[in-house]
Amino acid sequence: MNRYPAWKNILVLLSALAGILFALPNLYGEDPAVQVTLDSAEPVTEGVQTRVEEALKRQDIAFRSASLDDGRLLIRFERVASQLRTSDMLRGELGEEYVVALTLAPRTPAWLRALGLEPMSLGLDLRGGVHFLYEADLEAVVQQTLERMMNDFGRLLRDERIQRRVQLVDGAIRIAVNGPEELDRAEEIVRETDPLLDIFSEAENGEYAL
Repeated sequence: MNRYPAWKNILVLLSALAGILFALPNLYGEDPAVQVTLDSAEPVTEGVQTRVEEALKRQDIAFRSASLDDGRLLIRFERVASQLRTSDMLRGELGEEYVVALTLAPRTPAWLRALGLEPMSLGLDLRGGVHFLYEADLEAVVQQTLERMMNDFGRLLRDERIQRRVQLVDGAIRIAVNGPEELDRAEEIVRETDPLLDIFSEAENGEYAL
């Protein structure tokens, strides 16, 4: 039997209803989305939206919707795979003046948004962390490796008192020495540093080199 006054029961009921109302936006989930903004911070126009939608249709990429919101273009998708394909495609399609970013867009209904209700913003720990994709500039890595090896070879040959001219030529390290005996010694030293190196010797017009 309820022994509490009616006003207390009504207060508990109203508190529970308010809690349910505030929690509702979190029940609708989120869509994987791509956000497009201008690097200059100017608002994105409807012309850009039309251009993006036509590009998506050409690439046969399915999307939920595309809309302008507060000066930005937001494209929603059913699947993450479509989101990632669109992100890569738009970076090439729109150019460097636009910023294309991956995001998650809440599915909160309009009537809840009209009440000013939004889903709880979860931090990275509650979302399970963050995924980073690193890309390597292979040409730069190769160039830096060759320069490092060139300096190492020059130092080793100097320590052995071998006269040398070490330089980069067409993506390879060329070591010129003064005679056949120094050429053999230089080749032996270089091979000891890394047995997997491809080493070729040449002797033309009195010049000896590896």
